[in-house]
Amino acid sequence: MTIVLDKLDKLSLEEICGEIRTILSASPAVSEKVERFVREADPIRKVACGPAPYPFEKILRDLKRTPVYPHLENIWNNIMEINGSVHRINSRSGVVPDPILVRGMDYYTGPIYEAIVEGYPSAVLGGGRYDDLIGTFAGKNIPAVGCSLGFERILAILQERESGTAVTVTSQLLLINESSNAVVLQQQAEQLRNEGLCVETYLDQDDVGKQFKYAEAAGMRWAIRHFNVASSSITVRDLSKRQDFTMPLSEFKSRLAGS
Repeated sequence: MTIVLDKLDKLSLEEICGEIRTILSASPAVSEKVERFVREADPIRKVACGPAPYPFEKILRDLKRTPVYPHLENIWNNIMEINGSVHRINSRSGVVPDPILVRGMDYYTGPIYEAIVEGYPSAVLGGGRYDDLIGTFAGKNIPAVGCSLGFERILAILQERESGTAVTVTSQLLLINESSNAVVLQQQAEQLRNEGLCVETYLDQDDVGKQFKYAEAAGMRWAIRHFNVASSSITVRDLSKRQDFTMPLSEFKSRLAGS
């Protein structure tokens, strides 16, 4: 059934419903419910941003007396926590909960996600959580989340748009974590990325020296110690010289472009 749902961006809705009826031919009543759900939920895939129009809460209420309810409630709460976290970082985010999103691999152990470009049917990015995958080879439990990019699709979209905008590669930067507020840290990272900077956040509450060593080991030259949003100024550490500089963000971007 999930393989059928994964074809929603490849086949027509009628073809999908036909396959559902074939799979569930022994249970016409169940087939009708699944088909109705897919028909009602499919418009979510055509929403570019904003809240999902499908009434998830009503589904949960209808299933409250069933054995599967606690599991579904946990999933729903998890999705809403992710949704809320993203919107706290960027209130204009285009994240949309999708009840019938399916990834083609069976190693996912938690939430999955895809990224789309408005006006184009296929995803340009896809991934999710796969806690047990790396541990299979490493011999220990390692939590993991990741994604893969569809470079060919991205290039095809850029060529079709013929924007003429040059794609530049900027230096990778580490945003130092000197705050106990993870939301503020991610908000600042989002603002810096919107300025065109390639920013990674350091999530653990380690001392600054350890964070600098992490950046150096990753081949970074610059670490951002402080970003003043109000004055649009930035304090950065030149890791190669062990020196801190405070300057307008525009000046730092010019320095990066010339390096």
